[in-house]
Amino acid sequence: MLLTRRHLLSACGAVGGALLLPIPTAAADPRPGSPAVVLDDGRGGRLAHHAHEPRPLGGTVRLLHLAAYGLALDRGLAVPGEPVRVGDWERYRSPFDDGHAAALRALDLKSTNGSTADDPNARVSLADLVGVLAEHGDHAAADYLRHRLGDDVLRAAAGRSTFPVPDLLGDALHAVLGRPVTAEQYVGDPRLQLEVIGRRPDAHPPAGTGGLGTAAELHRLLRSAGRSPGVAGHPGRARVLGDAWSGGFAVWVRWSDGRVGTAVVLTGPGAAGDLVGAVRSALLDPAALHDLRASLG
Repeated sequence: MLLTRRHLLSACGAVGGALLLPIPTAAADPRPGSPAVVLDDGRGGRLAHHAHEPRPLGGTVRLLHLAAYGLALDRGLAVPGEPVRVGDWERYRSPFDDGHAAALRALDLKSTNGSTADDPNARVSLADLVGVLAEHGDHAAADYLRHRLGDDVLRAAAGRSTFPVPDLLGDALHAVLGRPVTAEQYVGDPRLQLEVIGRRPDAHPPAGTGGLGTAAELHRLLRSAGRSPGVAGHPGRARVLGDAWSGGFAVWVRWSDGRVGTAVVLTGPGAAGDLVGAVRSALLDPAALHDLRASLG
């Protein structure tokens, strides 16, 4: 079912607005693992597939942090140039955060061990953290934003008080230790940090599903977040948040004329497969969008 203009405007409304898309009463999809997809290529091409079925959020849950940042800017609760001490940001880094090393390189922060910055007293801006969250999926940046902005702002950005506020570090710690551990407990307890390091498994822990959501409401968050400084990225270049193993991903592209293409896909852990490339192509090429629509049925 394609989104009508009225439905699309509801799905992509302002941050904090209620999600007005109707929930279809059709039976659940008979094909196990069929993805939930919402896509708007910014030039009139749209696609919605199982858009309102609750699914594990996977890596897309970080869209909430990006949307909350935009809301905080609108409300005067934060400014892009706000300085952030690197050590305060890295308090939320887990041993499994592969995106953090890429974030350090992107911000030209020297790291002898390849995992943490050599100078914890160095400063970056709040917009820098938003940029590496959007570009590299840095979990520590997401958890720092949650701490800085507060859960109430994240829930307001989501548009519903029951939206799961993610604790990415806490989810990773739970996966390793087999018991609930909050980020606050971890960052304040060196013995707990050593225990985690000693029990680090080879496999990635879960990406922090944080509960269930729909592709439609996540797409609304993505459209809102894409207007914030540091999120949109360079014209013509697609950005991807999340990946195949995390169970979901979001893609957005900004063109030089200001148009923005966006897509959210929820699949379940390890099920994304080739969808990342197919969705990215669909945002750039109408023929690829036609092929994706046909493949989804």
